[in-house]
Amino acid sequence: MDDRVCWEPEIMALARQYGYHLEQRQPAIGLLIYVKPGIQVNIYTTTMTVATIVHHPTRGVNQLFRRQVTLPFLEQIFDNPRVHTKAQDRAHGYRQRHERACT
Repeated sequence: MDDRVCWEPEIMALARQYGYHLEQRQPAIGLLIYVKPGIQVNIYTTTMTVATIVHHPTRGVNQLFRRQVTLPFLEQIFDNPRVHTKAQDRAHGYRQRHERACT
């Protein structure tokens, strides 16, 4: 069994601690989607890639992807969905997504 699958209880506890609830779970692709008002966090447990989708009041919906996220860094993401990794700490880390609104 892959260790990342075992992380689901820890991920769920972190999400709850920061006020998120599980919106969707797709075990076939290892996807967990957590939401709270204006924020969506997609976690691909097979690769530990995390996408945050945040509604910005003037710029619309923004996405930020992070790869190979550790559990301590995932906690930082739940605390502040706009947090960057050092490798991604640049102005163009976000992508505009005008087609769909954040749920």
